[in-house]
Amino acid sequence: MVAAGVAAPLLRKRISAPPLATQTVAFAAPLALCLAVRRSRTRDVAVCTLQMWAYLAAYKTPHDDEQAQARRVHIDYPIDIDRVLGLGELPTLRLQRALARVDADSGAPSWRKLDRVLVWAHWAWFMVPHGSLLYILVRRRERFARAAVMTYAVFDIGASVYWLAPTAPPWYAASVAGAMTVRPSTRAG
Repeated sequence: MVAAGVAAPLLRKRISAPPLATQTVAFAAPLALCLAVRRSRTRDVAVCTLQMWAYLAAYKTPHDDEQAQARRVHIDYPIDIDRVLGLGELPTLRLQRALARVDADSGAPSWRKLDRVLVWAHWAWFMVPHGSLLYILVRRRERFARAAVMTYAVFDIGASVYWLAPTAPPWYAASVAGAMTVRPSTRAG
């Protein structure tokens, strides 16, 4: 079952099984490993790795059929919510105007130290959940099982919401809604 769970995400595009079936097999792998192998730090790390392997496949599977995804994806409501939050203007546009700097000579975007710090903070976030669990595994072993279950439950719930209410990220919404021009701001500014 562990081998099948590892293979299912790799084969998901090559076999004609429904996505739910391949996801079920992938998510069964961590459970199967728990039943097959006595608990140790190595097994705990392997279970977490299998869990994230299944999560990544669940996250990527909707992209396998681009036409079906395009039919299901929600584009308008995030833009409408952003307009409410931005008081009639998209907050990202407001932030870009306020914070972006352009080199006077070349006209190219100019990076400041704050920009670099924010980019590194963004990418460092991807290591925070796993790094925190690694710390707990090494320093507070008795708390690891609960912490791991709670951490990866958040990942799985997020993937479930993504499947149930697929929402376009801004870059996709912009490409799909190219015909939809950005509505002008109702505020003077």
